[in-house]
Amino acid sequence: MRSSTFRPLSLLVLGGTRFLGRAVVEAALADGHQVTLFNRGRTNPGLFPGVETVIGDRTGDLSALSHRRWDAVVDVAGYDPQVVGLSVDALRGGLPQDREGLSEQEEHRLLRTLTD
Repeated sequence: MRSSTFRPLSLLVLGGTRFLGRAVVEAALADGHQVTLFNRGRTNPGLFPGVETVIGDRTGDLSALSHRRWDAVVDVAGYDPQVVGLSVDALRGGLPQDREGLSEQEEHRLLRTLTD
């Protein structure tokens, strides 16, 4: 049962259409969160109808993510420090730690969504 203070989180998932990313998106949607995907649009396009998909390539132009805000970003393929750095730079200013932050309850709920 959801608490009366439930607030859906806005999540950006880098990738999100196969392997672990797909499971993260399914879990987040099942919990009522708002999901935006950022991917190249090549793998399983249309897998999540009604979910915003921003087309781009994380190894190059990330300008489509500029001036956008999410409560959290999930990067399940963050193994190349240079590519992760590009994402961090593009998202700077659009995450809660750059603003007011998530409440402790929201952080716990997000972690449960991603680990259950």
